Amino acid sequence: CVHSYYTDFFNHLSKAINTLPPDNSALLARYFYLRGLISLMQGKLLNALSDFQNLDKTDLRIFPTDLVRKIVETMPPAERSQADRKPELKKLISRVMEEQREVMKI
Repeated sequence: CVHSYYTDFFNHLSKAINTLPPDNSALLARYFYLRGLISLMQGKLLNALSDFQNLDKTDLRIFPTDLVRKIVETMPPAERSQADRKPELKKLISRVMEEQREVMKI
């Protein structure tokens, strides 16, 4: 029952993302954020990271830096390797982990 709820919600968000005009970036960002959370709850880490990466283009104010860092730190090696092969995700991971290293220096 919960699985079908997540699947339906994911599909509704995907439809909304695809039909929303690109000039409505604030709403688009929230849809990406929610869809990323749904993917995370379903264990689809690469999909979640891709949606969170889209926040870079829409609304960085709601970017979940700590959540993305925790996802990256706990990813199974095979998924991390897949993420590193995708340039946009590799850039996202590098940025988030570099920010963490900077915080640790302080």
